[in-house]
Amino acid sequence: MLHTYIEEHRESEKAIEYATFENEVLENIDMSVLEFLSVKFIKCRFTKCDFTKSGFYNVQFLSCDLSNSKFTSTYWNGAEITDSKGDGASFADSYFKKCTLKNTAFNYGNFANTSWEKTSARDCKFREAYITEARLKSTFFSNTDFTGTSFHRTLLKDQDLSTCTLEHNTFSESLLELKGAKINAIQSIAILQLLGIEIE
Repeated sequence: MLHTYIEEHRESEKAIEYATFENEVLENIDMSVLEFLSVKFIKCRFTKCDFTKSGFYNVQFLSCDLSNSKFTSTYWNGAEITDSKGDGASFADSYFKKCTLKNTAFNYGNFANTSWEKTSARDCKFREAYITEARLKSTFFSNTDFTGTSFHRTLLKDQDLSTCTLEHNTFSESLLELKGAKINAIQSIAILQLLGIEIE
């Protein structure tokens, strides 16, 4: 059903809107340069699909698998990704505005050069992910696992990371990224160790 929608709307250049897709399984499908408006995806699996330069407006991904798919240069506004899996997916150069990420794994994901505005990530996993050279504005992180995540050149000023897991992260040598961020006592020990300071 979804594959048919994609072909029809690609020819007409119209947005796919006000539709619900459930239990769809697509692999290696070109879904680039499409617009999705008020669309709900439930228990769908997109394996190595290409969504490059697509737009997602008030779209919901619920219990979906987006692993290893390509979302490069995509635009997200009012979207929600909940109880899903996006391990190895690439969101590089994308823009997230007023989005909600909840209980979703983005391990090994690529979020390089992304922009986040009024977006929240709760109970998510970004283990070994790349959130490099990203821009964060009014963004909220809660109970999120950033183990091994690279934040190189991503300023975390005003970000409350005290409920998140910060271990084995990559920052610039000066740790400029952490200036103005809120962290807890345990996290501060790990940061001091990055500076070569021994804690007894």
